[in-house]
Amino acid sequence: MKRYLLFAVAAMLLLAPTVFAGGGGEEAPAEQQAQTAQSAAISAEEFEQAWRDPEIPESWYSEPQKASELGISSFQQSPFLDARVASGELPPVAERLPNDPPVIEPYGDVGQYGGTMVMYGFDLESEFVYYAGGGAGREGLVAGRPDGTGFFPWMAEEVQLADDFRSVTITMREGLKWSDGTPFVAAEEYAFHWNHTLPASGVDPSIYEPPVDDVVIVDDNTVRIEFGDPFPSYLMHLQMTWFHDWVSQSLPLAPAHIMREYLPEFVGEATALERAEALGFNDIRQALLELGVQVREQTEARFEMATTDAYIIVERTESEIVMERNPYYPFVDTAGNQLPYIDQVIIRFAAQTANVELQAIAGASDVLFDSAQVSNIPTYIENEGQGGYNTYVNLSAALNRPFYSFNMTPPEASAAYGPIYQDDRFRKAMSLAINRDQINERFYFGEAIPMQVTVSPTSPLFQPEWANSYAAYDPAQAQALLDEVGLVDQNGDGFRQFPNGDRFTVEMMYYPALFLSEIQLHEYVITNWADVGIQVDVETVDGSSFWERSAGAVFDMKPHIMDFSIPYPLGLVYFTTPNSPPEVHPFGDFAVWLRSNGGDGVEPPAALLPKLQQLFADADEYIATLDDDALVRILESQAENIWVIGTVGFPPSPSLVADRIQNVPDRILWEPIIGGEMLLRPQQWWIDE
Repeated sequence: MKRYLLFAVAAMLLLAPTVFAGGGGEEAPAEQQAQTAQSAAISAEEFEQAWRDPEIPESWYSEPQKASELGISSFQQSPFLDARVASGELPPVAERLPNDPPVIEPYGDVGQYGGTMVMYGFDLESEFVYYAGGGAGREGLVAGRPDGTGFFPWMAEEVQLADDFRSVTITMREGLKWSDGTPFVAAEEYAFHWNHTLPASGVDPSIYEPPVDDVVIVDDNTVRIEFGDPFPSYLMHLQMTWFHDWVSQSLPLAPAHIMREYLPEFVGEATALERAEALGFNDIRQALLELGVQVREQTEARFEMATTDAYIIVERTESEIVMERNPYYPFVDTAGNQLPYIDQVIIRFAAQTANVELQAIAGASDVLFDSAQVSNIPTYIENEGQGGYNTYVNLSAALNRPFYSFNMTPPEASAAYGPIYQDDRFRKAMSLAINRDQINERFYFGEAIPMQVTVSPTSPLFQPEWANSYAAYDPAQAQALLDEVGLVDQNGDGFRQFPNGDRFTVEMMYYPALFLSEIQLHEYVITNWADVGIQVDVETVDGSSFWERSAGAVFDMKPHIMDFSIPYPLGLVYFTTPNSPPEVHPFGDFAVWLRSNGGDGVEPPAALLPKLQQLFADADEYIATLDDDALVRILESQAENIWVIGTVGFPPSPSLVADRIQNVPDRILWEPIIGGEMLLRPQQWWIDE
């Protein structure tokens, strides 16, 4: 069966362009109004048909059944482990598994053991390497449903969020073990982390949102984590930050028996410092933080750490990481075979994205995920036979890719631009100047959805007018709005100037590695803006500069990708409201003023103040309650004010998988926040040599 599918999403959702009234904009032309009247939203059923593989087992949509529920009473292991069991190094497989192991139903056939899967990443420090290792880890307490509608227990036996969202009760599976064979007893692990590791590392759980007030031991396998504020999206947080990272991504729960060896209160100050130095640190606290990070990001770590993932690192060089199966991995298949099927995973390093792609096209890499480019789909398909792989095209759950964010409080050197960026007529003009249909055709093969930033068409809250708001390609209307703002081409050179005659030139801050955004797409949008007289120059920066300047509001404009969209559109809320991390929204120092109740930052002008206060309050309410009414007000505000400018949503997301890798679903709804490649259940992939 052919393994690629270019789905006709855009054909099913004919988002006709429209314009909201108000905010300085003019009445939409009659032809445009007629288009608006005929627009219709795609149904949830049609949208699902575009991505759902009907061969994905129904069991993948709910928490895994236990072996006893399926009548499985005997268990088998990979021959890879036979010698270690025979020598007594490892106990028999039944003793390594939990008391009643959870079961993963294979996508196709019950697999065969053996083989080595090879993939490529950028370098030892690149987060991409961790994503590339998707077939080698990233499993947590919960897992996401493939349709993006929620989460269910995975490593945990049960995860119960309280009705008031102020606590979560976690029950671990009885008999769960770390990869070195040490029992994972929830009471011991969480108590040690709370009472010893956190204080020694200097991490204060009260500084995180929401703060953790206490960890209560219910019984040996059960703990209750109590929050200072309601945390309704906690299950998403668990999936997003991977293995029981309940405090922050800085210090997830690390094995107590290992952390004990680095804590001065157990081994003494001198020994703890000596061991920290052996890891390459001259500070005990930093060593503790890095040990914790390693639980979450094995492939980025420089030293060995116990895990509950399917694979453990056994060798690291400057050019590759070698991982082997975890002999204590808790899952089995429907025949009682301990998973994973594949014995080894090797991650090799390439200098840049193009080299990673070339390795896959040449057949040297078994899988290619995040660095696969939509624009190269024809090349991938053309070279399938020669490279010995199949091209899969999943549907990205990104609400918009890309969208553009203008900083309302730019740095002092660009102070004259602030009032322009704050004027909704300017943002609406820049939106109307973008030819979204051409973006879709040129860069996404017509398979994305031209739309403004709003919720998914599958959401019961979806309104076509929100998706259509100022999403028409109407350069004449855009030029009229720019004239109203006071930006006019005074010297006839084709570009607009301030009233004092200075050239109005926007600087786009561009970070190439940000979700592998393609510069050609941005260059096309820049030509759209040039057509209405706005000059945009591109400044390419590295990752640290991008995020530091974003957090400090030291930029003019930048592109982003709006993911983190399902099952709750928190990404949309973060990117379009001032009550969110400073590095993602466009409100700059206005948001600082709102968060500090006027104690710091810059007070918004009178025309903006009530809008931003309401937006701040609505975001605060939604984050704390997931209240639909608050979200509707946020969506209406975005549609009316165009706080950020969207282009297209739900673009295709390609990946390459070698012919020899079996049991890989044809397509999924691709979203890191619900699991990304883990939705493909790489534990049950197997190699057919």
